[in-house]
Amino acid sequence: MRNPVLVAAVLLLAASVPGAAESAPSCHLVVDPVGDDHLIEEAGSSPASVGSLDITSADVASDDRHVTAVIRLRSLTTVEPGAASGANYRVGFVVDDARFSMLAGRTADGTTRFWVSVSETVGGVSAGRILAYVDGVFDEDASEVRITSRRQVFGEVARIAAGTELARLTAESQRTAGVAALPVSPFPNPYGFTVSNGADEARSDASYAAGSPSCVVVGR
Repeated sequence: MRNPVLVAAVLLLAASVPGAAESAPSCHLVVDPVGDDHLIEEAGSSPASVGSLDITSADVASDDRHVTAVIRLRSLTTVEPGAASGANYRVGFVVDDARFSMLAGRTADGTTRFWVSVSETVGGVSAGRILAYVDGVFDEDASEVRITSRRQVFGEVARIAAGTELARLTAESQRTAGVAALPVSPFPNPYGFTVSNGADEARSDASYAAGSPSCVVVGR
């Protein structure tokens, strides 16, 4: 007959061993202070803080078929205040030596587009080549911008398999000005807008292991 005290002790020891239980989901891998966005008005007035451009945190997550990037904002309104043409958002990460960007753009009339690009050097000039147009959503209730791509899209440049490290995470927001144009060709502008006014940027030393648990619901 088993000694119940001994069995309980063994179970307790197993629970305390690193790796014995599933790791906690990653969340808020990129964190940014509230109110640090810096939108310069055309008239040269003092910087203005805009909730829909003010990044608070960001994440990237994946399962065996998709990669989802999330940018969380202080607030997200239907039309970004003061945005003459709209706004765009980017989550970036590095796989091996490839710098990928998952992007979302929205014009002032509400037109949206989502895409994935990779940074390349063409003729001595760094540029973003669009790999594919993908899915996404501007979730005003949650104040989130979410971008989802099939994992194989990245495979043209660098394969993302289970455990692949997605490193050097960044998140960025920009207000677009001038001509409101969503991207229609791979070069030369990965954002697809004629003129942009950088608003907020956040960087992190954290990395994400593809397929590991995350607070992000992949594919939504």
